Amino acid sequence: MTIGISVYPGLDSRKSLEESVALAIKENLKYLFLSLHIPEADQTTFSEDLEYVLSLSRKNHINVIADMTPETKKLFGKKVSCFHKAGISILRLDDGFLPHEIADLSYDSDLALNASTLSYNDLDALCSAGCDFSRITGLHNFYPRPYTGLGPRDLYHKNELFHHYRIATGAFVAAANHGRGPLHCGLPTLETTRNTDIYKATRLLRLLGTDEVFIGDSRATQKDIQALKSGAYESTDCIRLPIVPQGDKSLVEKIVNIPFLSRPDRACNVIRVNRIRTNVFKDISVPINSDTTVRRRGDITVDTGAYGRYNGEIQVITTDLPADSKTRLVARIKEEDTWLLDGITENQSFMLVCKDMGS
Repeated sequence: MTIGISVYPGLDSRKSLEESVALAIKENLKYLFLSLHIPEADQTTFSEDLEYVLSLSRKNHINVIADMTPETKKLFGKKVSCFHKAGISILRLDDGFLPHEIADLSYDSDLALNASTLSYNDLDALCSAGCDFSRITGLHNFYPRPYTGLGPRDLYHKNELFHHYRIATGAFVAAANHGRGPLHCGLPTLETTRNTDIYKATRLLRLLGTDEVFIGDSRATQKDIQALKSGAYESTDCIRLPIVPQGDKSLVEKIVNIPFLSRPDRACNVIRVNRIRTNVFKDISVPINSDTTVRRRGDITVDTGAYGRYNGEIQVITTDLPADSKTRLVARIKEEDTWLLDGITENQSFMLVCKDMGS
């Protein structure tokens, strides 16, 4: 599991750059992300600050990932060895590089490709061009402008695409209280995590199949890094969802502390439990519901006998839905934990837990 922080020569002060690298060393981080093509960077200080960061990183064996375009690739000359000598370990290639150019670079350097924009056809073209995928990772974009970040499902499917080619993927989380300029609105990959704490954002990225996580904003604090580590290294095997019983507790008792598995065909509005693997209401007719309240995101429902062969089907509601007298509301996920629903993908194990029932 790879984690790291970011610094931005030309935007961050020299003191901030020095403190960030020192903190990375103290926290035993081995990766540092920076960009060579930020329009707002102060060009009068950029080159000197960049050299300073690369020198510090090289002396302390920190791998620098440098984001670049075909234009900024010229900063260090035509040869990849010039980047390595300067202290850049991994070239993160933004849009604009042709398949044969990427393939040629992969023979001489570790590369990170844009996991947010490349398609199946793009990766297939790279394969045909002879790209050395053993030296490739996929690193998603971050999105400075609010409401432009990726959605959870989009991220998950992009990760799956890269994993199909056996390429690990990375993404960014926003810092807690100090978004990088010029917008200062955070630098996340996932839009839903823009204002989410680092632990939750990192855990969600991991649940969606992301292998590497970086704090996108500069000036990360020790507290930020500790939250990053906690989210990155927590197990993704089984998601525990804290619930509050609603109504008949005898129905709730049948669904807590059981490892459920989500179905492989993820529904649009609900998470359906795979009944082939678990059917706790087998041979039990669930009573008809008399309460017809609107179903909210985070509600746990069980279909009644009025649904015929669907009797006993357990669903977790992910989008607010109309009332349905043929299904019963039995529990509700605690509001502060509903963010975990975005991490339940196909064939994901999860468990409903309740303190009042020994969980």
